[in-house]
Amino acid sequence: MTGHKGKNNFGMRDLKMPAISGHRATATAILLMLLLALSVQAVAAAADTPQFRMEYLWDFEESSDRVTCADISPDGNRIVAAGGNVISMLGKDGRVIWEKKYDDTIRDVSTSVDGRSTAFVTQNGYVYMLDGDGQIVYIKTPGGTPFAVDVTEDGTHTVVGTTYGPIYMLGKSGNVEWKQGFSGVLKGVAASDSGDVVVAATDGGVVFAYYDTGTQRWSKNMNVAATCVDVSPNGDVVAVGLANGDVLRFDSDTGEEIFRDTLPFIPKSVSLSERGADMAVSGENSATVYYFSTDFRNLEPITVTADGTVRSVELSKSANNLAIVSDSGTLTYYYRYSTTFVQPTPQATAVPEVSYEVNVLVIESNPKGAQVLIDNRIAGITPITLTDVSAGPHTLLIRSEGFQDWTREFSLGSGATVTISADMLPAGGDDFPWIFVIIAVVAVIAVAAFIIWRRNRVDYNYLF
Repeated sequence: MTGHKGKNNFGMRDLKMPAISGHRATATAILLMLLLALSVQAVAAAADTPQFRMEYLWDFEESSDRVTCADISPDGNRIVAAGGNVISMLGKDGRVIWEKKYDDTIRDVSTSVDGRSTAFVTQNGYVYMLDGDGQIVYIKTPGGTPFAVDVTEDGTHTVVGTTYGPIYMLGKSGNVEWKQGFSGVLKGVAASDSGDVVVAATDGGVVFAYYDTGTQRWSKNMNVAATCVDVSPNGDVVAVGLANGDVLRFDSDTGEEIFRDTLPFIPKSVSLSERGADMAVSGENSATVYYFSTDFRNLEPITVTADGTVRSVELSKSANNLAIVSDSGTLTYYYRYSTTFVQPTPQATAVPEVSYEVNVLVIESNPKGAQVLIDNRIAGITPITLTDVSAGPHTLLIRSEGFQDWTREFSLGSGATVTISADMLPAGGDDFPWIFVIIAVVAVIAVAAFIIWRRNRVDYNYLF
């Protein structure tokens, strides 16, 4: 840089900044490269960190026979299990609410919200509907040999699949509303919560989707034998397992393929969460269950190993719980545990700590359907009323996809009913770890500013 002579009588000479040495320039470049490498590494590490894992909660065995099938109610409050000629209704803690015994072998079972309507099919061709206390509402013989059943969320409709015959849609009283026949062996049937989407798949590799009236939405020939099928509770996504090890997910309206996952085994049972973003799959002659979720930032599924070959899997509507039935005759129940959960402190949360003397806790959120965790254990989805929370201090976490986590510290006593309402704030962007990028950018700017400052600073020793 060339200076100038001032108007003062300093006798000021031309000024030049001492050049940065080659060693210093090299060191600066290395520093910049290290900073960028560290930031990229931090971003990659954050992207590969799993956000959840499946943790064992409890297991259940029938008192007189092995468990062969199970289902989780849409609200997650009830789990129904059956084996041999015994059916049991369980609470979410695994305790038996009621148990019934019949004179026929149960092949499949399904239950509605809070277990108010429970349907099961038997080896001799009967369809049973039970009420919330396990009392018989109706017994029907629609025809064929029923092997699969799925009841809608409110219990008003029941879909029954028969091995070599048609599928049936039964009404609230058990009357046949419509039926559809097939060529080949039926491998599975499923219905959405409202019953507006009914799906079926055959060993010939044909997948069918129907409206609640029995009118066909679409059909697809996969040219590979189908092994299992399910539809998401909201009716948006259809999942089909194939004999080549693929599990495909389709748009229920158009039949267009959305996802394709290839597994190391032939799929035997598949189950979808509310929107079909979460999926659990078991394989033939395998003790491993694969659990896929869009909540994971890494691309690999989480695996759960059962105590024997898995017969079937059931994923709860909220994707918070997983039920696995194995050939050992045991129903094992898991909950989805957040590995990134950090216990908040009063200083860290915007909501001050409060203490309530209560024995009933009501938790609501806007929007509804948010996941509730108390002391890092999943309690259910909002709105929810809890009467089994122990007295003392607790940490409440409410989370919902697309919204910021909502946290509060509270303590419970006795003597009142308290409602905690959470207004969820929209998430500020995606899950990309911008903090690491910002740190890297700031570091680069700081180094660049230092270099510029060194080049342009005036050494006043030259002035005299």
